[in-house]
Amino acid sequence: MVSLYRPEPEDMWFRQKMLSDPDTMSYNEAWGGTIPFPESRWKDWYAHWVLNTEGKRFYRYLIDENGSFLGEAAYHLDEERGIYVSDIIVYSRYRGRGIGSAGLRLLCSHAFDSGIDLIYDDIASGNTAIKMFLDFGFKEVLRSEKTILLEKDLIAAAGTCLYRDGGTALYVRDGSVFFTDSGRRYRLSSSPYEPCLYMDRVPGGGQTVIHNAFSVAELTDAAQAGRNIPLISGNSYDVPVICSLLAAASELAPGEYGADYIECLRFMKILAASKAVSADTAADLAPYGLANHRIMDRMIHSKYVRRTEDERYFLTGRTFRH
Repeated sequence: MVSLYRPEPEDMWFRQKMLSDPDTMSYNEAWGGTIPFPESRWKDWYAHWVLNTEGKRFYRYLIDENGSFLGEAAYHLDEERGIYVSDIIVYSRYRGRGIGSAGLRLLCSHAFDSGIDLIYDDIASGNTAIKMFLDFGFKEVLRSEKTILLEKDLIAAAGTCLYRDGGTALYVRDGSVFFTDSGRRYRLSSSPYEPCLYMDRVPGGGQTVIHNAFSVAELTDAAQAGRNIPLISGNSYDVPVICSLLAAASELAPGEYGADYIECLRFMKILAASKAVSADTAADLAPYGLANHRIMDRMIHSKYVRRTEDERYFLTGRTFRH
């Protein structure tokens, strides 16, 4: 049985051994083959990849039931491309035993549980390991003369996706409904006795409550049937807009908020993104499902927003506070 093991600093000898082995690093010929990893680098490398990851890196050894080191499994955020890239290396003497596939399965499971929705791998065009990735559900998304970029949708692999647009997704897994936005994942729940939606952050905890909202059943029914969800504020939104409201809520600190407050946040975000900061740059909000209703009036009366005579809107520059 293969499992993930967090190595100790003194275990770095094994990584040095792998990176210096021509057979193990044959897949890396397009980038130079073996890689020097002298002991003088171990401390800083270990601190960066194991201790101070900032949620952007993950590194583990692959071990068997006897604790023998078999290889490594890692992923990191490629900030230039804005994607998480995986890395699986199996020491040459252990190849051909399904260890790479087992490690990839463990790595993808950890990535998903950490809030990552899509994971990638850069593979040399001649690397036979591409079959392992394709068999595991990765798909080719980009090819150059030397490399192939593969992508795996971790949400699709984990459950039933109800809605997805960019970094935002709504899906069902093991009977629970989840919402994710830009790596923030929440388990959604509600009570049959009150119109509140509960957003519990996973992993890590922390709960955001949206009062006067809607139930999880209303949300899933609307997603499956293509219906709108009416809110107490008087607005009726389709699932893409509902997800944009949940995305606005996900940026807040854990706490309790009214649905109309979340609507106001979305209102402000749209105007900010539109750079509507004067009457000359005012934005028409009708395409966003917003009309002249009490939510907009609340913003106007609070002096955060102004409305032009032709019913366009712009920000006044004041900071919106709860």
